Amino acid sequence: MQRVLVELIPHNAQVWIDDVLIYAKTGGEFNDVIRRSFLLLHRHNLKLNLKESCLFQREVTWCGRVISGDGVRHDPARISALTELPLPTTAAELQYFVCTSN
Repeated sequence: MQRVLVELIPHNAQVWIDDVLIYAKTGGEFNDVIRRSFLLLHRHNLKLNLKESCLFQREVTWCGRVISGDGVRHDPARISALTELPLPTTAAELQYFVCTSN
């Protein structure tokens, strides 16, 4: 996916495995970027899952972060879940905790 959208990264797109975040500063710029994104995906015979897509949002939760025009912050639900985890008592539990909290 990164190779397909390379011309949009990092100014108007981010990719994490098969999750794509498209963004722009203005509505007009977003329309242009989304059109270019759709053309690039179409050229490579890639399809979007409409049920997992949301367009024209001012704030989204993506990959454990809340992203908006104000910046990026951790998802409060994720932080709450992490604080409820029991303290690790073994090396394996510690490794799980570190990986989960990353």
